[in-house]
Amino acid sequence: MKKRAIVRFFVLVMVMVLTSMALITPVSAATAMDIRTYQYGNRVQARYADPGVDLVLGKQLKVSSGQYTAVYLTDGDTSATNGWISDRPAGYGEVQTVDIDLGAYYYVETWIVKGMTGPHQGEAQSWYRPNAFHLEYMDENGKWIKIDEARGKAGWYFAYQELPRVIIARYLRIVFTEGDMIDGRVRVSEIAIHSSGYIAQPGDIMTTRSADPDHSATAITRFAAIEADGNPLNGEPCEVTYTSMDKWYTGYKQVTVLRVKDATWNMAQGAANYCESRVGFPYNYNFLNYKTQTKFYCNQLSYWCWRKNGAKAVYLDSSLKIPPITVSDLRRDNDVYNVYERSNGLKSSNIQW
Repeated sequence: MKKRAIVRFFVLVMVMVLTSMALITPVSAATAMDIRTYQYGNRVQARYADPGVDLVLGKQLKVSSGQYTAVYLTDGDTSATNGWISDRPAGYGEVQTVDIDLGAYYYVETWIVKGMTGPHQGEAQSWYRPNAFHLEYMDENGKWIKIDEARGKAGWYFAYQELPRVIIARYLRIVFTEGDMIDGRVRVSEIAIHSSGYIAQPGDIMTTRSADPDHSATAITRFAAIEADGNPLNGEPCEVTYTSMDKWYTGYKQVTVLRVKDATWNMAQGAANYCESRVGFPYNYNFLNYKTQTKFYCNQLSYWCWRKNGAKAVYLDSSLKIPPITVSDLRRDNDVYNVYERSNGLKSSNIQW
């Protein structure tokens, strides 16, 4: 009897271990970040910054050596003849670092490292620039994660790199593993870190009341969305079509982005996939008939992207449930919440979530 109890206990422990392993099965880095953003976004209050805003401008950065010249890294002076110069070389097992505290958690997309030129006319300019460096960020467990890297090449002057994926970070570190060709030290004129305003997630519902009539679209990537356009320009057909996020960032004075509550990554991707499968379908001018799936108007398409996915019935539990489906219906739905809002021209309101 005692032996049987021990066996049952052992089996139970194994089941628990295997179950926990299934829950943390590694996935791609991009998917892991998207899942964490969807399911655990409220754990960290991450901010969006307006495009072009340098998040480290004027900040005091901590460097591994040469602290007296570190101020030049963020002083806004982009001339390539002054900057930070490390006291020690980088290479052969020794690295030089620049530690960055953004002061708050941001969605980070781009990092910039501007190299220095030689002080004497005629010298090879590439000799004065670091040959290898990478960017790390600290995750929620306090672990440094390498996210992107760059290598110097002859003639490079301005290293502008978009990250492989958007990250949520406050603490960043640039690690220089190879210095310049003069004495191995690191010479950098300027460093910049950029967010890129609102970062779209697949399945997000873009809405505006600045259009006539009001309008919506469904995001399929960070840069693109699907909309049903009943009033296209240049004589294009009235149909379901692709649109860019630039149109939504700069084309409308008022924008509110909705995200479906408790949506997993698979649910959101399913909504985006359905929406993309409707590209080319004709525009639906019968606004009262929202139940058809052979033609669409904009808000009807946003509804079906989630309804057909079997996940959420946005619109049906809001308002009076009387067609046509309007932007107000979508915004008042109990299954969605705001993740971004802009109400005065091009300025972001920095909604935190």
